[in-house]
Amino acid sequence: MPATNLSLRFSASVASKYHNCHGSANLPAAIPGFEYTPKEKAKARDQGTALHKVMEHSIRYGNSLKAVAEMLLLLADVWGKNRTLLLQDEKEYITWWFLKKLEGPVLEHKYLEPLLEQSNSPKQIRFLASALVYIAEILEENPDAEVFTEVKTKAAWLVTKPSTTIDVLIRAGNRIWIIDLKAGTTPIEVVGNEQLLYYAACFVKDETEINLVILQEDNIGEWTINRSYLEAWMKQMQESEFAILDGDLTLNIGSHCTFCPANPRSRGDKGYPFCPAQLEHLYGASDDAAEDISILEDE
Repeated sequence: MPATNLSLRFSASVASKYHNCHGSANLPAAIPGFEYTPKEKAKARDQGTALHKVMEHSIRYGNSLKAVAEMLLLLADVWGKNRTLLLQDEKEYITWWFLKKLEGPVLEHKYLEPLLEQSNSPKQIRFLASALVYIAEILEENPDAEVFTEVKTKAAWLVTKPSTTIDVLIRAGNRIWIIDLKAGTTPIEVVGNEQLLYYAACFVKDETEINLVILQEDNIGEWTINRSYLEAWMKQMQESEFAILDGDLTLNIGSHCTFCPANPRSRGDKGYPFCPAQLEHLYGASDDAAEDISILEDE
């Protein structure tokens, strides 16, 4: 057992970063003087949360996923102020749908409220509709399938056993689908996606066909793996977790740096000072680290 305490949270969202850069799991120790900055309010992040909530509501409470998808497409076509009115007023919403279909709404008004709270755009609403259709088609092709949303568990295969939550889980015989909804605009590659592999490690039971799916606007992808691939990956993660707990602070750069707070070009919230490995990669070796940092601050 490593000597370090078990405060590490080796979660799905940081699995790739921690695995490929052990120092990123403890930046204040890896980078002397490093401090995290308070997270900034992010409209895109809040809108993504809204899409997740409506997707969960659609799966749990909708009459039919394709019917809900059709409703969302029609809703997205309503001009801005009128769409806002439909989302604000249950009576207006029910009347609008009845005049179109001569039937009650396929999803109760209250389950659409997150779209109003976060002012999701028509494009985002159409994307959500396409995501629901994708899930519906999996269910149609597998009549015996069970679908679950926002399922929580613990990563019992890791020493630290952090909790994790999956967006959508579908089981059908020896097949399983691990589905992650991505609301951001940075394209996420499904092949080799370690966040999805992490979810698979947590949720796969006896299934032999493991389908990993990214649902993202203009970027829907599926990657199928077998159990032996997953087990080999889990072993690598366990080795990385052990090394981190044992105090390894090695900093390595790569695609996993995209949202790291120590990355001077991070797509997420930034901390300070920046990662020396990234500074050297971007600006070359320097005898004066402060010079590199001042250059960045002037950009």
